[in-house]
Amino acid sequence: MNNRTIKKNPPPFLVRQHLANLNQYSGHNLIEVKRDPEIVSSLVNNLVHVFNIQDGNHLTFVLGFGECSDNKEALQKWIKSQLPLQGNLNDVFKELKSLLLNKLSPEEIL
Repeated sequence: MNNRTIKKNPPPFLVRQHLANLNQYSGHNLIEVKRDPEIVSSLVNNLVHVFNIQDGNHLTFVLGFGECSDNKEALQKWIKSQLPLQGNLNDVFKELKSLLLNKLSPEEIL
C-alpha cells in the first residue's frame, strides 16, 4: 500500500486572487464589467486580499449596505455602485482601492 498522500487542488473559490488575474479581463468595457459576476468577484477578492478584510459583517454599514449579510456581499454591491469608472480594468482597480481607502479612513467613518 502506498503511504503517500495525494495533494488535491483546493476549489477555486478558496484560492486567493492576485491582481494579475484582472489582466484576463482587460479587453472588457466597463458596462460588461458591471454585469459580469466573475469580474466583480475577482475585484472583490483582490480588495479583500489587499486590505486584508476578514470574514464578518463589520464593513456592511461602513460601505452603506447594512442589508448585506457579510463583507464580501457588501463589497460586491459597493463595487457595482462605483462602476462605471473610467479606464481599463487595472485603472479601475486602482481607483477602487483609493476609494475604499478613503471610505475606511477614520475621518470618513466618524
